[in-house]
Amino acid sequence: MKIFFAAAVSLVCIVLLIFVLWLFFFAAVNVFCGKKRRRELEYFTSFRYAHRGLHGEGVPENSVEAFARAVGAGYAIELDVQLSKDGIPVVFHDFTLDRVCGINGRQVSEYTAEELAGMPLLGKPGTGIPRFSDVLRLIDGRVPLLVEIKEKSSERGAVPAVLSVLSDYHGKFMIESFNPFTLMRLRKSRPDIIRGQLSDAFMRKKKGRTATDFVLASFSLNFLSRPDFLSYGIENCDSFAYNVIKKVYRVTSFAWTVKNPDEESRSKKYRFDTVIFEGYLPDRGSADTGAAGGSLENETKG
Repeated sequence: MKIFFAAAVSLVCIVLLIFVLWLFFFAAVNVFCGKKRRRELEYFTSFRYAHRGLHGEGVPENSVEAFARAVGAGYAIELDVQLSKDGIPVVFHDFTLDRVCGINGRQVSEYTAEELAGMPLLGKPGTGIPRFSDVLRLIDGRVPLLVEIKEKSSERGAVPAVLSVLSDYHGKFMIESFNPFTLMRLRKSRPDIIRGQLSDAFMRKKKGRTATDFVLASFSLNFLSRPDFLSYGIENCDSFAYNVIKKVYRVTSFAWTVKNPDEESRSKKYRFDTVIFEGYLPDRGSADTGAAGGSLENETKG
């Protein structure tokens, strides 16, 4: 019995030691910004962000019309940027054209920016995949931007191309990415630009979990990217990793993608600073004032 008890105590001690070492590692690699950057972020968190523009009711995501509607309604804008075949930054979320353009099995990177501009979004005539530069001219600094750089692990050119387009843009913007190496390249090129790590509780997936999922879920490469803020999935906001980081580092956090007033209320419970939303109309005032919960249809008619 004594041997069994001693073995059990040893096992508990080993488990506790592993847990303590993991927490130490977690604290060592999760480098976030300090107080100065958090003060800079207060301006950005005073807005709510229309996910891929104010789309819906026949208006495609990441379209010129969706961005114009968001600007007109006073919402900040979240959008996605990746490179065309000829290295021009274009605004489009998916790497493939299947879902939005109905071109099965083909990727954005297989076409030039001019060719992409002629591809209707969700079959709507008169639309097309816009160049990032054209979207910036439309927005013209009237609302803040949250730019997600979409870049595969084998790619390297998106950061310099996006920075080139942004070089003479005078509006307020931040850049985020799921790819920590993209953020690292951004930090080295332009450390002054506010950058954010996109993540979620990827290890909760039941199938197909990979080492990349673990790295993203545990923020294990933050010592390279050194993000200033965190964008985290609202559905998994109860995850251990998110809540430890929020409490320990007091990091500024954006909840994505919030789809109704109830989810926005949940984001407040888990101390998110603002939301990236779609499918409803939150209040346009400070992110601390509560959700109005209006409908997109009413906004369109108004």
